[in-house]
Amino acid sequence: MKTKLPLAFLALSLAITACKKDKDDPTPAEPGYRTTKVDYNALTATTSYNSPLFFDNNGDSTVDRTEGRVRLRMLKAIDAYGKSAAGETKAISATALAGMFANTNNSFVAPYTDLNSSTLQLKSVTASSFSQADQESVHEDIIMAFDEIAKASESAAETAEDGKAGKLGTYLVDEYGIEWIQVISKSLIGGLQLDYIGNVLLSSGLDANNTQLVAGKKLYSARA
Repeated sequence: MKTKLPLAFLALSLAITACKKDKDDPTPAEPGYRTTKVDYNALTATTSYNSPLFFDNNGDSTVDRTEGRVRLRMLKAIDAYGKSAAGETKAISATALAGMFANTNNSFVAPYTDLNSSTLQLKSVTASSFSQADQESVHEDIIMAFDEIAKASESAAETAEDGKAGKLGTYLVDEYGIEWIQVISKSLIGGLQLDYIGNVLLSSGLDANNTQLVAGKKLYSARA
């Protein structure tokens, strides 16, 4: 049996930076930092993020999650489309998956069609902390995975067997038993979410400016 999973996929989950807590007690807050304590015992699984957790002492919003929400929905759209092959026993298109990845050709389908008008995409921020050559290699691996799931989906109406693609219970697998939608989704979790958050958005670490709101980013006020 030949191994199809490229090493780049294994590296994606490691694309995070480590951090070290130097002190048990936080540095005394300066004006603009949140200083009121959060009652974590009062938080539940349904507690909204639109809570005082993300407001400063003036009651202004301090976290802009707009772009993150859009990209998370793009990831969900890819996952849903990839799984639709098994659920509806239909073939899917690698071209459509690639279009969702790069947000081209109006590739998003209901209930995600609104994403087609977004200026954001997943491809540009996937493995974005890597060198250009390594980033392109990761992108090529993901496109390859799109091709593999599309190929397996041609047998979505069949029952998978050793050496034969098809459905294994409710899962679509290729002839080697690989469920490619899981490879795609988990790779994007590592190469997009972990890498982009840990190595790009949080790259400044403790040097980040946490005292001033970015101009034009005040979304709402808790005291309004």
